[in-house]
Amino acid sequence: MDLVLDRSSSLPLHAQIKEQIKIALAFGELKPGDTLPSIRDLEKDLSVGQATIRRAYHELQACGILKMKHGKGVLVNRELDYSESRRLKAHCERLSRETIRRAEKLGIHPSSFVRFLHHKVLEQNNSSNSIVFVECNRVQAEEYARAISRAWGLEIPGLSIEELKAMPAAQRRKIKKAITISYHYDELYRMLKGKLISLAVNWGREMEDQIGRLKDGARVVFVFEPDDCERYGELVVKEFAKSFQEKPMRVFKKPSNLVDDPAALIAKEGYDLVYISNRLWDRIPEEVKRIPGIARPVLQIVPLSLEKARIKAGVVI
Repeated sequence: MDLVLDRSSSLPLHAQIKEQIKIALAFGELKPGDTLPSIRDLEKDLSVGQATIRRAYHELQACGILKMKHGKGVLVNRELDYSESRRLKAHCERLSRETIRRAEKLGIHPSSFVRFLHHKVLEQNNSSNSIVFVECNRVQAEEYARAISRAWGLEIPGLSIEELKAMPAAQRRKIKKAITISYHYDELYRMLKGKLISLAVNWGREMEDQIGRLKDGARVVFVFEPDDCERYGELVVKEFAKSFQEKPMRVFKKPSNLVDDPAALIAKEGYDLVYISNRLWDRIPEEVKRIPGIARPVLQIVPLSLEKARIKAGVVI
């Protein structure tokens, strides 16, 4: 794979490196398990600073495409599977050839038409949200949406589940793809059947630190809305306990209708750590959020899952 940088382009150099690697993967020039040039070698080949190359590689690693291992170089993730994207790639090839042919037949310079088309696409994206991220908490939804937007180079808005439910049916039909985390898939399926893409998540570093500070034999409780407790509370508790099985502790769940005062779970019921679900978090007073031992679950997207979702969403590169 030969990388070529256009220094006159408005696209930053690190972004050009990222896009060319994605294109090489999409069209089979690069394959899962292939080795990429080291940062130092690429610096010599492209006459560009190591910081630029490192940024491109790190961003590709964050979205699940690359794996950087000290002493082993830079590898394309072996777990990637682009078989689903073959039909999409074939459509893109035919569409691009036909568009270039028709533009030239009409006396339009293809490069200038690309700029025009880019402008029209931006106009359309501003008037409709074809891809959205949906989560139970608006703040959390926006955080996830920003992370996906950075990884995919698209502007993807974040919506709460309540906002989606309140959305007029005509507006909801304009949504082409909706992304959510696995816990909310069943809740959203009826509204977005055929449009829904699930992301895998794991526990964030912040939660790992919190668990690491607990004494052995600690008691941890998750507080959910009653419907959520019934729907996936047991699954969360089991996955949490499995993820931190090396830490001796007991994990429980409670529906919020049985919790009058979250602070009392620590002061009176003897829990060492109380996780208030993200759907409930915005409803509790700020002074309660500041109580030591009360926190909200922080989840992070599994990078490989994000790359698989990109293909399902029809994002070519």
